[in-house]
Amino acid sequence: MHNKTNVIAVVDDNEEFSTVLVSLLNENGFEAYAFNDPIACIDRMQSWKPDILLTDYEMPQMTGIDLVRNIHQILPDLPCLLVTGSSEILLKSKATSAGCSAVIFKPFELNELITAINIYGKFK
Repeated sequence: MHNKTNVIAVVDDNEEFSTVLVSLLNENGFEAYAFNDPIACIDRMQSWKPDILLTDYEMPQMTGIDLVRNIHQILPDLPCLLVTGSSEILLKSKATSAGCSAVIFKPFELNELITAINIYGKFK
């Protein structure tokens, strides 16, 4: 079990997916919050710092890569994981060069995501 101080921001335009993911993360000892609009997430980051950011890649307002670039202007050291169903061949290299710590491809196992969160969020 994890300590409740491990705060995760989850950004996905699919409200159903983000709600389920936040619920699963909270059940596994994290303190997760959903944002269905990346612009709202950027605004929130002006006064709030989670321990790690999980973002979808394909969203109507901006891509997850663009979101990470924007977030890193505010919080340059925030670990960010890109979660995607995209099969774009160059996506992983684009994401890491933009500052993403890792790319998690959908569908994924919850344990795979939790392991990545623990590694890149430096959680014990």
